[in-house]
Amino acid sequence: MRSTKKLVTLSLTVLVLATVLFTLAACFLTPDGHQHSYVDEVVAPTCTEKGYTKHTCSCGDSYTDNETPAAHKMQQVARKNPTCSEAGVEAHLACSLCGYVDGEKVVIPAEGHTYMTTYQYPTATQAGSKTSICRVCGDKQIVSIDALSATLPNVSEVLANIIGTLSATLEVTEGSYLVYVTELKDYTSETGSKQALFIELAEVSVDGSGETLKAHLKVKIGFAEATLTGLVPAEDVVVDKNNAEYFELSVYVNGEDVSIAVNGENSSVKLSEAVYGALSNMLGVDVEDMLVGAYLSQELSNLLPLIEKALNNAVQGLPTVSPEYSEHLEELFALLGEEIVTVTTDSKTGNKTYSLNLAALTKLVEEVEGKTLAEYLESVFGENVVGELTSFLKALPDKTVKDIVNAAVDLADGTGVAIEDVYMLIDLYVYFTLDMEFSIEEQISDHYNQTLAELLAELNGIDAANQADFINTIKESLNQVAEMLETASVDELLSLMFTGAEEGFLDGIKTAIGMLDEQITLNITLDAEGNMTSMYYALGEMQYSITVNGDEVTMNIVMPGDIVITAVCNSNGINVVVTENDKQVASGNITVTEVVEGDDVISTLEVDLRDDRNDLFDYRIVTVNGVITEADIVVRGYDVAYDSIYDSETDSWIETKEETFVTNVTVEYDDLGDAGKVLSITSNSTVITITEKDGNLTLVVTEDDKQVASGSVTKAEAIEGDDVITTLEAVLEDDQNELLVYRTVSVNGVVTEVYAAVKGYISSYDVVYDPELDEYVEIREETYVTWLEVTYQSLDDGSKVLDVNAHDELHPMTENVDQLTITVVGDQISAVLSKDGEQLTTVNFSTDENGLTFEVIDSEGSNAVLLSLEAIEDGDSVGFDALFEVFGVTYLDGTVTFAPAANALTISIDVDRLLISDDSFSTNYVEFEGAIQFKIAD
Repeated sequence: MRSTKKLVTLSLTVLVLATVLFTLAACFLTPDGHQHSYVDEVVAPTCTEKGYTKHTCSCGDSYTDNETPAAHKMQQVARKNPTCSEAGVEAHLACSLCGYVDGEKVVIPAEGHTYMTTYQYPTATQAGSKTSICRVCGDKQIVSIDALSATLPNVSEVLANIIGTLSATLEVTEGSYLVYVTELKDYTSETGSKQALFIELAEVSVDGSGETLKAHLKVKIGFAEATLTGLVPAEDVVVDKNNAEYFELSVYVNGEDVSIAVNGENSSVKLSEAVYGALSNMLGVDVEDMLVGAYLSQELSNLLPLIEKALNNAVQGLPTVSPEYSEHLEELFALLGEEIVTVTTDSKTGNKTYSLNLAALTKLVEEVEGKTLAEYLESVFGENVVGELTSFLKALPDKTVKDIVNAAVDLADGTGVAIEDVYMLIDLYVYFTLDMEFSIEEQISDHYNQTLAELLAELNGIDAANQADFINTIKESLNQVAEMLETASVDELLSLMFTGAEEGFLDGIKTAIGMLDEQITLNITLDAEGNMTSMYYALGEMQYSITVNGDEVTMNIVMPGDIVITAVCNSNGINVVVTENDKQVASGNITVTEVVEGDDVISTLEVDLRDDRNDLFDYRIVTVNGVITEADIVVRGYDVAYDSIYDSETDSWIETKEETFVTNVTVEYDDLGDAGKVLSITSNSTVITITEKDGNLTLVVTEDDKQVASGSVTKAEAIEGDDVITTLEAVLEDDQNELLVYRTVSVNGVVTEVYAAVKGYISSYDVVYDPELDEYVEIREETYVTWLEVTYQSLDDGSKVLDVNAHDELHPMTENVDQLTITVVGDQISAVLSKDGEQLTTVNFSTDENGLTFEVIDSEGSNAVLLSLEAIEDGDSVGFDALFEVFGVTYLDGTVTFAPAANALTISIDVDRLLISDDSFSTNYVEFEGAIQFKIAD
């Protein structure tokens, strides 16, 4: 066997060697001795591989030679500018074959789009859109905006709320009618027709005591007419109601459902649709626009509590938050999402900084919008959490603190909710429902065996008699919370907590976020006592910060244009610095100093304001024990003069500007003791000096050191018997005449005489020939006149007379009336208008215990206007009889009485005439036949 194996192996080896030798022989030798024949292939070099020539024989033999080195083909690449969405590159060297860059390739970031945004605002029923178009490249982005989904208030509910618990019923006697009359006349002949609409109110009732309105109206309406011949006065022509054609109308209102029957034919409408349709027609607006208005009002109502809270904080000064309340804020923020308002605590000082993250708030709103509270909690803690929480809450009132602790541990183990969060849920529930600070952990040691309901009753001071009702209230409240966990949406929970509404809080938050087109930053830091130590607010380029350090407050405002205003306030005053582009452009100081000299406290207030060159405003006031004794005010500024000069080099006119620093106003005040008090105001060349001494004032006005006006106010007292007569006079005059005169006389403090006159000049112009100049010249002549003169006298007989005289050129009205005289005697007032001594119109007004009368009598003694209201009293019933006439035409003649009874009020109306309109072609008025009474019950 071994010999055979060796033989086989040897045979195979020989066979292989023979094959190889045969092949080699075929390559190098042919039967006739022919040598190899090669074909050349030139391989070009690349950027990274060398080139060469390859020689190949048909038998497969090959070799290479003529090698060339690898090399890039470098060339200059021009700078590529960036676009809105693509980056650019700086100029550089690059291989044209493979893109290899020699050195660093500097990339220029894309510039980003510069969008111009327009809105198609959504309506209550149709979606809108936000379209943004890039000003540079034209890129267009369109974002849909959901419809507002507004609902108009339910008219029936609104009316029921307005009416409240009242109900009203109309009671009519047999044969009572409301008559609407139209008299159509030919103004030339008084002929035409007299038409009457007879309305019999059979049943009228309105009830707003429920949640919606309930009302019923049953009315019978008829129409008839009669002919006007002009032979009989229109008021004496009778339209017979028995000949009228009648139809019956019934209207039933039951909430939003309105049923209408006309002569037995029924129809129905929705109250809100009918009312809003009528309103939109009256106002000339589309119903859709009213829906938008309703939406905006709903959003405003959501924001009003927040606005009110912000205003209250502003009124109260720097905000202070109690440490307990700030802890609840942290708990609430943690419950909603820790990223919205982050709270960081300084380990050294204990200060807490609250920071708003608008992006996180937006994200959270998007996450919770449309979700139920159960869905949100289960997405955070797992599927079983809602059922566990519901059972836990419902059982709380009857559990002892010990059992609550054990149940909280079980709840935490079963749901993954931290035990601290379970305690926080209990604390928050108590805080928001009973408005009291509470910590279940703090109650464990002292109230271990007491139920939660009993503990809360004890903490609220509920006595034993009312404890059962209180515990039932706690149970009912916790059951409601448990039901909310199962059914309510996140929006409903937040709306109830913050606005008291059933929904809409998230819409309000979205609206507020939408108003902030730019990123907003808000950080507030409170110390351990809840006092604000700093606040930082930024919106776009506007930044505002406050830092509180003891009694020193530093405010810093950064405005667009690199303008920074810094104000430091402390007990010594205020220092203000304004910089622009890091260069100081203005500064100012307000300082207060106090010095005690003997029994006197002398205070000095100084204000200084300057720009980068000069003082602009100086103010100094000195008070002694709160009384001003000295004051100096100086206001300075710049007078700017412009001119144009010719520049020969440029062959053009150049505008020049020259500023002159001047003093605009100077005010000085000095208390000179017995010499009086002097106030001096200087502006340019005008000086006004006011001196007060012994209660009398003098005024002097000078211009260029020349007196141009003066005045005085003097007060004098005289005693005549038991009477003290006081006279006060004021006079103002120019350098020639009196311009204003005022005098009052009072006896024992009661004014008995007043005289006031305003005087001035009337200028007239004329043109005369001047022979010396051989030309016409204009001359001006002034006439000194009394423009207005008022005299008042209280006469010994008790009457009072006011007399007013006016110059014809004072006012266009004085062309017709130049004198008004008013006389008051007791409760009667009479006013007479005259012209050139002739009486034109008299107005009388009088009151007494029976009512009042107002009448206007023309120059012929006829009543132009008459208004009379006469009181009516009959037992418990009260009312008034009214009459109103104008030039003999009766506009109103009727009686209204009010009769109170137990929980009700009856209003009786009897109108003989109520004029609606009156002209040459028609007269329209309303009158009643019979008694109509409205009974209003509470």
